[in-house]
Amino acid sequence: TRGLWLPRRTLRGAPALDESRAAHGGLALIGAVAIGVVAFAWLWAFAPRLALLIEHPAAGALMLAGFLGSLAAVWVVLGAIDAMLRHADVQRSLRMTAAEKREDERLAGADPRWRERRAEVSRGAASVRDAVAGASVVLLADGAAVAVAWDPVRRPVPVRTVTGRDARATQILALARRHGIAVHRDPELALALVGGDGPVPEARWARLAEIIAATARRADSIRAAWPRS
Repeated sequence: TRGLWLPRRTLRGAPALDESRAAHGGLALIGAVAIGVVAFAWLWAFAPRLALLIEHPAAGALMLAGFLGSLAAVWVVLGAIDAMLRHADVQRSLRMTAAEKREDERLAGADPRWRERRAEVSRGAASVRDAVAGASVVLLADGAAVAVAWDPVRRPVPVRTVTGRDARATQILALARRHGIAVHRDPELALALVGGDGPVPEARWARLAEIIAATARRADSIRAAWPRS
């Protein structure tokens, strides 16, 4: 046995009570005590009136409702405390120490599949960025975007450098704005071109030429209106 004058000793690796189980067990014990205290307090407060229940049945119903309401309030408080304890347990179980995080990053970096996947994603992002940066105009529709490159000398046939829908269309639009590429909304033409890649069909050249000419005129007017230093 350990006396009060002896220090508490702990043995490494010895079985010990789990903190989570101890907390939930203590909460269950506190709940039982709280319910007992509420029941005793209710009986203590209403014991002198119990004899009157025979003459006034409605008063008995009200007293019973008050008792059930008190128990319900206790259950709500205990349930809220239990929910907070369980949430804390989940957060504690998901939390990683600095050593565990370093080990996880080391293992992930050592896996060749992760390295290949990161390299593939990086190459894909770079290719989309270069394709948009080399475009002459980006055509937009609802949930679709098409980047088209054209040059009267070096590239007389217009070519779709990159196309995309939904999230990829949003990425194309953001890259076009970042690189200063002209953006034109033409749902009919964009939806007609987004389904393929490579050269633009010859039937679409006339409309595409009108759009490129309009964007060029707009860019020239903006440059002319910009004050020169």
